[in-house]
Amino acid sequence: MADIPIDFNEEALMGMIKAEAEAALTESLKVVENECKNTCPIDQGQLRDSVHIEGPVWLAPLYAEGRVVAGSKDIPQAFFQEFGTSAHGPVKARAMHFFWKGEEIFAKWVRGCTPLRWMSRAVDLSLPLVDMIFQALAMKTGGLITFVTGKKPADVNIPYTVKGPEGK
Repeated sequence: MADIPIDFNEEALMGMIKAEAEAALTESLKVVENECKNTCPIDQGQLRDSVHIEGPVWLAPLYAEGRVVAGSKDIPQAFFQEFGTSAHGPVKARAMHFFWKGEEIFAKWVRGCTPLRWMSRAVDLSLPLVDMIFQALAMKTGGLITFVTGKKPADVNIPYTVKGPEGK
């Protein structure tokens, strides 16, 4: 065998890997964001307009994370629509006071609402397309970057966040 010197630029390879992975992750997050906007319950459109992407952010040399977020401190209905509420009444007062669809309401008791799971359903609907994006990335990089495929939606953890009344 001939002794052939090979010049290997590890920094350039890592840069290429990061750029390709970040592009695929960003594209996947946009797919999930669009599906969330399509499946969210709409009354006045505030919830739909609050859906946005955070990231991707590199947490380690080979670990990036991004997420789709809905709701905020000013838009608490995202949390309540996703996870539901139980029947409840006032804690210290004689009645609850709130505005609903432009009407002022005083109530001693409310039924609550059933969870719609709109955001988790949107993630499940997005999985086949996200899987295709990462399969294309694996083919483009010659198998250097791989993504676990063939799993049921419940087994794949695509992060999404629904913020509650406290904005957390």
